[in-house]
Amino acid sequence: MRILYIAAGAGDMFCGLCARDGILVNELLSIGEDVQFLPLYTPVRTDGYEFSHDAPVYFGGINVYLQQMSAFWRMVPPALDRVLDNRRLLKWASRFAVSTDSRILGPMTVSMLSGKLGRQRKELERLLAHVGRHRPEHLPPPFRRGLGGGVPVDVVNLTTSLLSGLAPEMKSRLGVPVVCNVQGEDSFLDTMPEPFASQSRELIAQNSAYIDLFISPSEAYADKMAGYIGISRDRFRVVRSGIDASRFARVAPRPASPFGIGFLSAITANKGIDILVDAFIDLVRGRGREAVLTVAGQIFARPLWQDCLKRIAEAGLDDRFIFLGELEFEEKVRFLQGISVFVQPSRITESRGIAAMEAMASGVPVVVPSTGVFPELVAATGGGITVSPEDPAAIADALEQLMDAPEQADLLGSAASSGIGSRYSARAMAEGVAAVYRELT
Repeated sequence: MRILYIAAGAGDMFCGLCARDGILVNELLSIGEDVQFLPLYTPVRTDGYEFSHDAPVYFGGINVYLQQMSAFWRMVPPALDRVLDNRRLLKWASRFAVSTDSRILGPMTVSMLSGKLGRQRKELERLLAHVGRHRPEHLPPPFRRGLGGGVPVDVVNLTTSLLSGLAPEMKSRLGVPVVCNVQGEDSFLDTMPEPFASQSRELIAQNSAYIDLFISPSEAYADKMAGYIGISRDRFRVVRSGIDASRFARVAPRPASPFGIGFLSAITANKGIDILVDAFIDLVRGRGREAVLTVAGQIFARPLWQDCLKRIAEAGLDDRFIFLGELEFEEKVRFLQGISVFVQPSRITESRGIAAMEAMASGVPVVVPSTGVFPELVAATGGGITVSPEDPAAIADALEQLMDAPEQADLLGSAASSGIGSRYSARAMAEGVAAVYRELT
């Protein structure tokens, strides 16, 4: 099949959505599908997969912002647009200007979801003109297998319903099925102020008329999004997220002493780093247990982070706390293989759980909230413990349980690794997504 896969870049930061896109497209290529990967906004950071490095960027973040703010920029010549869409410029600018704050992005989200009626219509026309225009020999090496030379597209895949504003024109002009993933949009929209949140949900519902099927990473999330968007549940197909577990294969036994607690995620209130800090202080100071907390990730909520550091210092635990910042892939693997347990205390309903899956593939048991994808993930693998959400004491209880039974913790880690490899593999994800495409084509 000839697949046009349209993804949303998140600048220079790692994100679970980008990671999934990278894994999926790489695996679709490996099973022989013909994929053209097009990032929007910024280049996509795909955690070590090489295929996206030369992909042209459409709806470049600088252009999208300027066209949102000024009618002048909606009329500038294409040559200037191309300058502003330069990958190096976008990557440089994203180090300073990328925002995922829905309170700021409300008007722009509504405009993007409005498609040809939005302020970025010129960008939509440029994207549509690109499809089928370039012949394979004119594309960079990773795309010479891809679309071009008048070869029709068989299916379009939008990576999130927040891009559904593209669907009406894609459907009407290309005349092919459009598939759309749902994976975390509700958490983004729920923090958006009115009237933008309601307007966005209404526009997604309207755009859904041009989407043939939605792909959800879990049954629970499909149920939720069907009600959230207000469309029939039978238009959803469930394909579990997957990873290449071989990239995380353990090379040494799981360390049990010192007992290392790991956290890897964006440092925001949604991801619950402050909940974990409270649990850590309770475990060590309140219960007298020996443990070390290691945190990795990019800081987005600096006041929250400073408060966490203050509480750790006031508890006298500076010497048992390590902050690694953002990690490259090889560093991430070393981090995951150096901890005893992985904790993801998210406040939001997680739809993918990629970081937890990577920890599990590394042979590390996880402690996760009993919401979102996690109950299904733990039940399918037997590789962790679910606890009440937003409950530091429950997390501390689970950590004590693992500390007191290291052999049982090893069994959980082993089950986690084998379960991810067999039930949440990248190959199974790619084959599941390809099956959805074939259902339509």
